[in-house]
Amino acid sequence: MIRNYFKIIPVFLFLAAHFTDSPAEEIKTRDLSFGAGWARLGLRDLGISPLYYSGNQAFFSTGYRHQTNKVINHLEINFYSGHALPAINPGLTDARLKTIRSGMNYSHLRYIPGPVDGKIKWLLGGTLDLQYGNYKHNRYANSAINNYFFSTININSTITRPFIKNDRQWLLEFTIHMPVMASVIRHDYSYINPAGFLNHSYSNLQSTFKSIEFSSLKRFFGLNSELSAECRLRNNNALRISYRWEYLGHDNPNRLKSAVHGLKLQTIFNF
Repeated sequence: MIRNYFKIIPVFLFLAAHFTDSPAEEIKTRDLSFGAGWARLGLRDLGISPLYYSGNQAFFSTGYRHQTNKVINHLEINFYSGHALPAINPGLTDARLKTIRSGMNYSHLRYIPGPVDGKIKWLLGGTLDLQYGNYKHNRYANSAINNYFFSTININSTITRPFIKNDRQWLLEFTIHMPVMASVIRHDYSYINPAGFLNHSYSNLQSTFKSIEFSSLKRFFGLNSELSAECRLRNNNALRISYRWEYLGHDNPNRLKSAVHGLKLQTIFNF
């Protein structure tokens, strides 16, 4: 089965080709964005606790977008930090998780011609997503700390709707991507000697490679979506407000399920 998923990689590499290559007559824009906001995290990791935890997170992101009238290439780096409490009777315990989550993704999208071209635009492509999570329980000893690293290849679909209101350019955008292949570094248990990077009989390089698990949709499922509204200012910079929802689940002896939703405000500089 893993061999079948490796066949997807050449397709993604083809989509990611020609990062800045475009005909001379095409209009090019380059945007640099900075933003922050609030997010709500929900998490259940049986490697640290059977309980469901949820809590508020501070959310920061930065990105770079290169766009022509045929192609969009987008690089984003994001970071979440906060605390999560047990969802059942949180006021009766001082147990909590300190959570850190960071990610980086690169998307390559191409416009697809359609009957409503010029009003509603559809883009299709791929996203390479890297994500790291770390959390620490304040009341446990042996299983207090847990972490994971996921890298996924995703199918990405985006719909945009530009329009003008009150003499200002607006852009509505909805994007969704779903992994078709994932590589996972995550130990089965947090309190015994698992295979991979916690097995000290291996060298550091051997431990890294022996820890990688290639997963299909049967063992790893994720979904990432974002709805945004962007207003172009008179100096050609822009403001954007976004709502983001993310979900991931990994099936191993200690199942992990995590969901995040939140709001983000960004300033976009055009150059």
